Amino acid sequence: MNAAHFDPRAAADAAWNEQRGNPNGAADRATTFKFTTAADLVAREFREPKWAVPQIVAEGLTILAGKPKTGKSWAALDFAVSVAGGYSALGNIDCQQGAVLLLALEDNDRRLNQRLKAVLQGQSAPPALEIATQWRRADDGGLNDLHAWLGAHPDARLVVIDTLQMIRSDRSKTAGVYADDYQAIGRLKALADKWNVAFVVVHHLRKESAGDPLESVSGTAGITGSADTILVLKREPKDTLGLLYVRGRDVPEAEIAMQFDENTGKWLRLTGADDFRRSKERNAIIRALIDFGEPMTPAEIADALGKRPGAGIRMMLHRMHKAGDVVKHADGRYTANQL
Repeated sequence: MNAAHFDPRAAADAAWNEQRGNPNGAADRATTFKFTTAADLVAREFREPKWAVPQIVAEGLTILAGKPKTGKSWAALDFAVSVAGGYSALGNIDCQQGAVLLLALEDNDRRLNQRLKAVLQGQSAPPALEIATQWRRADDGGLNDLHAWLGAHPDARLVVIDTLQMIRSDRSKTAGVYADDYQAIGRLKALADKWNVAFVVVHHLRKESAGDPLESVSGTAGITGSADTILVLKREPKDTLGLLYVRGRDVPEAEIAMQFDENTGKWLRLTGADDFRRSKERNAIIRALIDFGEPMTPAEIADALGKRPGAGIRMMLHRMHKAGDVVKHADGRYTANQL
């Protein structure tokens, strides 16, 4: 084609039709898309998302990730029981009742019997909670089975899959790792979207830590990128306190402080994460002062905590002094107020 007579639209049409296997056909690109205007879109009214656990788990696909023995399966079971029974999740979040399917694919009936009794704490076992410990993989009929269950339960509100690894298809030999991860979540998300039901898929974290909680989720960005919501549960070994990071498209971003009762397996939502961190830091300062046994300077306290000395530690000590947690001496050193 002569450059002087080059027609960008005609060239685009030709490329489009060639891609569609119709190199000589008329351009029909525009008819394959549905357009709306910004004015029409703004004028429309949409219903609020259907919640399983208000402000944490909405309709669509949610990844709940945590390290082994963190308590993520306990949290997933708590969500399932609370929704199926119309009880309170995490001890104080009221849930609207609906049918729930729990795929506890790493458990057996005996273990589930014990865990259910612990989580229920005397409440009635909800008949709306159906449980399976075996399920076909997604590419071997598992997706069809989920579709059939959802079709038979029009009041379905939540599906819990514990864990992703137990239901995902075998990895493709030709697709890249990212595409394979994206497809594994995308197929489940498509079902959740079709039926307007919340799916919670339990997954793992990487062994190494990451600054952004989402980057700590095992696998490629295909997993976190295709999900609607990511929940990252973090708890140190033998520590009853933990944090639940919440980030998603339809949920408010949050960090929720929680406490785990190892005797019952129950998680309890506490105050905001900022208050939680402040309480832990205050306790650490008091413990350092008690262990040292003598008045300490802010720099010595920072060194004992493995922190850099600076305005942050001095501001914390100032607040603790005003609250009566520590005693400030005339020489600027501090001791714990153990009265």
